[in-house]
Amino acid sequence: MKDKKAQAPEKMMFYLGFGIIYTIAFFILIIMINSFISTSLEVPEDLEITVYSQRFINSPDCFTYKDLDIRRSYPGVIDLDKFTNETLRQCYVVFGREDSESEKKEPLAEFVTAEADATYVNVPRRQAPLKNLGFRLTLIQTGIKPKHIQTQNWEGKITKTMVKDVFVMNKGILNIGKLRIEVQDVI
Repeated sequence: MKDKKAQAPEKMMFYLGFGIIYTIAFFILIIMINSFISTSLEVPEDLEITVYSQRFINSPDCFTYKDLDIRRSYPGVIDLDKFTNETLRQCYVVFGREDSESEKKEPLAEFVTAEADATYVNVPRRQAPLKNLGFRLTLIQTGIKPKHIQTQNWEGKITKTMVKDVFVMNKGILNIGKLRIEVQDVI
């Protein structure tokens, strides 16, 4: 049988080692949780550009083909007849430009909030962009000349380019194409 006094230093060393290991594990866990939270909260750099590109392709207010007989929109299918600068102006509002008569008369008329419009609950009729971006869109189809459209504030200094695969409806015929979206930050 061992002496109880001889066991005291062994227990002390055990608890000291356990305390050090426990403290190290605790700090590692805190660091891991911190890094997980910071990476999960990061917003991708070109998130706004991606959202607008999806709007151009998938929104019935933009270029999406709509079958008028059955009143159905087809996301990912671009109507070649709607692929115009006028549709782009209606789809993406540019601030600080007075190119059209409606913008000269009432520049903020498009941005009526829910308080002013009783038909919608807590939803603005149209949202202002987070920052002023200029877009040039090019619709590319095999065997057909590319069609270019651009926002009023396009200055030709490309900051980012993305290409999306799309279908193109042209006079009842469905073709495969690509939509090149060129973006610039406008100050």
